[in-house]
Amino acid sequence: MCKHSLSLLLMFKHSLSLSLMCKHFTNLSPMCKYSSNLVLMSKHLSNLDHVIKYIYKLYYNIFLSILFSQK
Repeated sequence: MCKHSLSLLLMFKHSLSLSLMCKHFTNLSPMCKYSSNLVLMSKHLSNLDHVIKYIYKLYYNIFLSILFSQK
């Protein structure tokens, strides 16, 4: 459980830095709103599995958006 919550805290830090980073990409402004809402929402969720699932989904969507905006 401790490892789980520690990795969750690290993922929060990464998602915050990702949301800051995506502000530099003008094509990703909807994604920025999505990621900041997701961080706020995940703080209110009590179930860790839901939080982790949403954060992985966020990473995947941001990765795809950055990948396609580079082309």
